[in-house]
Parts: sequence; structure tokens; C-alpha cells
Amino acid sequence: MYRKICPFCKGDSYSAALGRWICPYCNSDLTKIFPEPSGWASFKTGDGGKKSPERKVISICEEMNKKT
Repeated sequence: MYRKICPFCKGDSYSAALGRWICPYCNSDLTKIFPEPSGWASFKTGDGGKKSPERKVISICEEMNKKT
């Protein structure tokens, strides 16, 4: 799953698919906004729940290439 944060209403939006993406809160088109894996923000390490600075964000191009 992927997550995008709407720059207009700041709502979190989640989807398993890449492609056209409309904010479910304000109906803004989020298609051109880079998605991030949905679990990375809450990823917990052994550091008391702090966010790890060493996360890898998957690029849209890599995901699209996997489907072809």
C-alpha cells in the first residue's frame, strides 16, 4: 500500500494502486504527488518507537517497471 498526504487539506490517503489518485477528503488530484510506502511513518525500531532515518522510499518508476 501507498500513502500520499494532500497538500491542500493535509489528509492522509492510502491506495494499493498507482495511477490516478483523488483525495478522498477534498477531491484534489494527487496523481503527480510522489507516494511513499504506507508503513514507513510508523516503522518502529528498537529505539523506543522513534522514526528511523534510514527508510527506503520506492520510486514510482520502479513500481511501474515491475508491472510491465
